[in-house]
Amino acid sequence: MPGYQGTQQNLQWLAPRLASWGFVVVNVGTNTLTDDPESRGRQISAAGTQLLALGNATGNPISGKVNGTLGAAGHSMGGGGVMAALRDDPRFRAGAPTAPYHPNGNFSGVTEPTFFLTCKSDPVAHGDTYAVPWYNSMSQAEKLYIEVPGDHLCPMTGYGNKAKQGKWLVSFFSLWLRSDTRFGQFLCGPARDADKNNTSLVTRWMDTCQF
Repeated sequence: MPGYQGTQQNLQWLAPRLASWGFVVVNVGTNTLTDDPESRGRQISAAGTQLLALGNATGNPISGKVNGTLGAAGHSMGGGGVMAALRDDPRFRAGAPTAPYHPNGNFSGVTEPTFFLTCKSDPVAHGDTYAVPWYNSMSQAEKLYIEVPGDHLCPMTGYGNKAKQGKWLVSFFSLWLRSDTRFGQFLCGPARDADKNNTSLVTRWMDTCQF
């Protein structure tokens, strides 16, 4: 789910990256470019409903390939929409809000695994304003928080270290949507430390290990 004034192009890098690891991915276009985070959350839920229906439709190319476990990723207001979907729709079992923005969000009740990816020099949705308070309030969820260099655009197509961002996102969704514990090592424990301790790559890292 893209952010304010954003289009599917903004996360075009991520959709095929996830699909190449066996996920069925919908790269969502919003109803309007100015939809607020709550509206984007409802659209994420609607996309999930459509995906599940297509997975059950005989003759559809993804028929039988959707196991009913849903996750969501989004940027900026789309990240706020991810949080709203996690809060309101129990079908979503994991979420990755990137540089998330939601000025009135209360997500203390979110219990599903959540990966916050934020940008150190973000003037729009700095982690200290949104993602960190949400992270701290979610006492019942497994959580991962990674802050990287860059401004508000760092998770978008053409910005930031996509090799590393892709590694973390694929690992997170593989672990929490498919219970593939082989990927946990890249997020938790000694194998993650090369990334976590690289100050040119990661400027802040928090998690709820061990998972």
